[in-house]
Amino acid sequence: MAGMGGALKNMSIDIASTKGKSNIHSAGKTLDQNECWNNLSVDCDCDSNPADPKMKDIGIFASLDPVSVDQACYDAVINSKDPGKDVLIECLNSRHAIHVVEAAHRHCLGNTDYELINID
Repeated sequence: MAGMGGALKNMSIDIASTKGKSNIHSAGKTLDQNECWNNLSVDCDCDSNPADPKMKDIGIFASLDPVSVDQACYDAVINSKDPGKDVLIECLNSRHAIHVVEAAHRHCLGNTDYELINID
């Protein structure tokens, strides 16, 4: 699992076949989609009973660079003053979510550098 449902995770899962998605969501245990439904991460958007959010909304982030937008979102959570962030940070860190961003950067899929522009 990516550990973070960001741009990189969504781009990679969207190109997978049904069997591939089953393989990914079951951590390699099955290719049968019917065996996956209840074996997902608690906070996965596929879960029919996800945990309630603990952190307030931090806005919408957009970029043509999936690496920079995922890095910016990760940094925004880490640097947030919201006390509810601790639960989300524990989830991100326990799944090593930033490794997906780091690997994508190493493979030249984008940059970890970014500039935030507020358009409110």
